[in-house]
Amino acid sequence: MDRVVEFIKLYLIPGSVTFLLLGVTAGVLGLFGGERLKRWARGWLASLAVLYWLLSTPFVAGALEAALSRGYAPLESAAEAEGAAAVVVLGGGSTTYQSRGGEVDVPSSSSALRALEGARVYALLGDPIVFASGGEAEEAGVDNPESAAVRDVLVEAGVPGERIVLESDSTDTHEQALELAPILLGRGLERFVLVTSPTHMRRAF
Repeated sequence: MDRVVEFIKLYLIPGSVTFLLLGVTAGVLGLFGGERLKRWARGWLASLAVLYWLLSTPFVAGALEAALSRGYAPLESAAEAEGAAAVVVLGGGSTTYQSRGGEVDVPSSSSALRALEGARVYALLGDPIVFASGGEAEEAGVDNPESAAVRDVLVEAGVPGERIVLESDSTDTHEQALELAPILLGRGLERFVLVTSPTHMRRAF
């Protein structure tokens, strides 16, 4: 059931590409029906076009992002961390490319930006432990855990590799929380700074 709910949240919400494709398919099929169905289909397709146009405008996109991230702000000083000795960076997707025996993990834009913010917070706090979280996504083209791609960006941004701990078993936000909790508590870390995308903060908490 959790997987079904997660799938709906990720792919079947208005604004997603999957929702758009399914909506357009339903509308086009409706155009081949009776007159009443055709009227509905034309109205439905017009509504979809207006909805996605509005979502693409900077004003609406900015308003949605502001609403989702309200109450959360980037850490600006070590004092704001209130003694936190760890940074948790949640992965946001990655892709593994392979060719002629070579392999490279490429983080998504979300993962890369989160890792860069994690590196900034690491420098701000001094020398905390950084946890990179994210396992193998259940999608084509991903063979290695997201945490590995996040780690690579963290290291490139100045975080020592020996200060990074990988959590590579989770496949969604809920599982990240379940997997990270015992790891953090096992190290005696009750306070940490959570790093994710602004629009993902409410879901992560």
